[in-house]
Amino acid sequence: MASERIVRPGLFHWRTSTGSEVDLLVQDGRRLLPIEIKLGAAVDPRALAGLRQCMKDLGLKRGWVVYGGDERRELGSGVLLVPWREVVARREDFGLGRS
Repeated sequence: MASERIVRPGLFHWRTSTGSEVDLLVQDGRRLLPIEIKLGAAVDPRALAGLRQCMKDLGLKRGWVVYGGDERRELGSGVLLVPWREVVARREDFGLGRS
């Protein structure tokens, strides 16, 4: 059966002893995908320090911020801002390459 062959990703919360954190860390095989979730329509770049620290500590080149706004854009240093509606509409696969 096909559903038995699907490997489900591991879902984690990442936090350091100094308080830096990322809302969701997805482990898909050997890949780690850090995802920060913001409810507002605007994202203060200072609020992404935990995401950037996670990427640095784990040697990750890409991170995502899912938020309530409308604009999809690169924030620099591999951080991509993605509107929540794109995730719900399944237009963002976070680099997993699956539907």
